[in-house]
Amino acid sequence: MTILKFEIKKMLCAKTSIAAIGFLILLAVGLCIGYIYGGYYVQEDGSKIRGIKAAVKMQEAKEPWEGMVTEEVVARVIEENNKLHANPSYIGTDGWLSDEGYSRQQGFEDLRNLINVTYRKSFSDYDYYTCDRLSPDDATGFYDKKEAVFDEWLEREEVIQTFSDEKRAYIREHALNVETPYYYEYYDGWKKVKEMNLTLVFGTVIVICIVLAGNFSAECQTKADAIYFSTCLGKKTGNKMKIAAGFILATVIYWGTMLLGSGILLLAYSTSGGTVPVQLEFYKGLYSLTQAQAWILILLLGYIGCMSMSGLTMLMSSKFKSSFVAIILAFLIIMVPAIATQSVYNSFWKDVLSLFPHGTIMGYDYLTTYVLYQFGGRVYSPFEILMPLHVLFTIVTIPITYYSFQKYKA
Repeated sequence: MTILKFEIKKMLCAKTSIAAIGFLILLAVGLCIGYIYGGYYVQEDGSKIRGIKAAVKMQEAKEPWEGMVTEEVVARVIEENNKLHANPSYIGTDGWLSDEGYSRQQGFEDLRNLINVTYRKSFSDYDYYTCDRLSPDDATGFYDKKEAVFDEWLEREEVIQTFSDEKRAYIREHALNVETPYYYEYYDGWKKVKEMNLTLVFGTVIVICIVLAGNFSAECQTKADAIYFSTCLGKKTGNKMKIAAGFILATVIYWGTMLLGSGILLLAYSTSGGTVPVQLEFYKGLYSLTQAQAWILILLLGYIGCMSMSGLTMLMSSKFKSSFVAIILAFLIIMVPAIATQSVYNSFWKDVLSLFPHGTIMGYDYLTTYVLYQFGGRVYSPFEILMPLHVLFTIVTIPITYYSFQKYKA
């Protein structure tokens, strides 16, 4: 246990680690402040307020619409929306709602957006003002509209060329096999925390790689390797403690950062809305998840990716005996495939590139994009593939790292 504590302390006390962790703290604080003060609430006089007070006001405005989104509720949203647009005192000089008018619309803005995406004819013709052209009678068959939109998209030539018959069947089944009517309540906190975590997970994994890069190379760079390898404990127990210390430290940093950042944001915006289905936020979403379940899934996938990169970073540290080389290679392994994924348009190569560690960091994107893997006639989601793949990869790096450093001769 003494050796374990020593290895953890050694990694934390390195100058690069102190700088990296300091950066991570600033990143987390900056993101929290940005997301808390980035949102606003428009008051009846048209003035805007920001911060926690705005979040409280927004929650109060949305409370009357809490409940199941039935066709009757959809009709009521359309009716209330039409009343606002029929009132000249709420119309600005540009012909659209003034700030005073919008202040009365923001309570049902989420439901209005749901109506907009539901009543479009295809994925490519979204119109923010669709709801303004509807009447309450149009609410009939509200949940049937989605099926027509998906069927139209799935029959497009470019979609047929991109996805196999099995993948298109998978998309249709999972996108439409969602419990209806949707349940709705104020869920801004969960929406913000998922958005923030995309950046925060990325930054946390990079920082962890920097901290662990000197785990095995420190003895070589400080010329303490001769002493370290002259003892039996150094070569056997010491190596095991190094690996254990690396994974423990990575776990503490990851969950400490993610839970603290998420907790601050949820405290500011409220934990209300954890049971709201993600389809209210992501119309094209494939997975029947609540907001809280989606948040947990994203963090779990990110953690598995973090462990994968931790194992790989320690392996490179033991192999190259240089923390600088380990940091550069870890950064390239994350960034090159991530950039390449954005530059490649072929769906096959996009799917292949998503298998790299950066793919585990992009859990938020998988809620809205169709990254799917097919083996034979069966289709798998990225969550089903990436999780076991990177767990296996992490396990494989452990013995390789251990024996690689054990065979080193000072």
